[in-house]
Amino acid sequence: MKIQMNYSGVGPAAFMGRLKNYLQSHYDVKIVGTTSQASKKCSNKHGIPDLYLSSVWRGRPPKGCKTIHRADGVYFDKNLKSGPRMNRDIWVAIQKANAVIYQSKYSMKSCRKILKVSQRNDIIIHNGFDFSLCENVIPDMAGFERTFVAGAKWRALKRPLSIANGFLKASLPNTGLLMLGAISKSDMIKHPSIKYVGKVNHSRVFQYYKGCSGIIHISRLDACPNAVVEGLAFGKPILCNNTGGTPEIVKDSGILLDIDPPFTYKRFPLKNPDSVKPSIVAAGLHELLNREWNIDRQDLSMEVCAKKYYDFFQKVLEC
Repeated sequence: MKIQMNYSGVGPAAFMGRLKNYLQSHYDVKIVGTTSQASKKCSNKHGIPDLYLSSVWRGRPPKGCKTIHRADGVYFDKNLKSGPRMNRDIWVAIQKANAVIYQSKYSMKSCRKILKVSQRNDIIIHNGFDFSLCENVIPDMAGFERTFVAGAKWRALKRPLSIANGFLKASLPNTGLLMLGAISKSDMIKHPSIKYVGKVNHSRVFQYYKGCSGIIHISRLDACPNAVVEGLAFGKPILCNNTGGTPEIVKDSGILLDIDPPFTYKRFPLKNPDSVKPSIVAAGLHELLNREWNIDRQDLSMEVCAKKYYDFFQKVLEC
């Protein structure tokens, strides 16, 4: 099975890269082109691929092959001027595809309700992670006796100030908060118990996961965040919000904070998402620490995820 992939963005690139490697190692799959390679060049070298898998944007699929689009979510903020145009591009990618893979129920419902895409040959497949990458990882607690980890490309939607203020409100002795990812100074709080690690490679991130007591991810609306899947793969409980795809992924493997109103699947003006009461986050951290956790989420393994992708590929090719 020859597959050409097109994807963009940090999160999609991380997952699609892992999926690509796993499929080629465990199935009769050959990836014949990725992201920046032009369709014509790919076709000339390898012939027409059997499948073209796009993520986020459609790109330019070669003529003559089946196309599958992996859909994330939609642009829901009415204040974002480019939102309607980008939503239109997502609509086109879904409508023109032979089949669609949604990352969560939230993702599917958002596209159907807000974009008004047609119900077609589609499936929900949560992101997966290769559990073998968790083995032989040396934990790193950055000099603290205990840590919590939060990671993102930080902006208001990801709530960096709410996380930091909530952590400080919890007043946890000998405990550090490690904030991973690029962040502006305006989103930082200077405190000896908070370390802004910045952008680091995956091997370092895994060390922080291995050493921590839990992962904090309270982003306003996410479809299926890699940080949550990765944290669960390492057996760590997640402190998360109550809307979007995140609670759908976490289930009972963490603490859900009741901080957001129910999403009505209509675009709305996003005002100040980074204003969660510190007391709510602090209470969640204490609850997380006071519980015994035995997390084994094999349902999020790349073994399970890749098989679902491969089986769906075969189904689409047979149609």
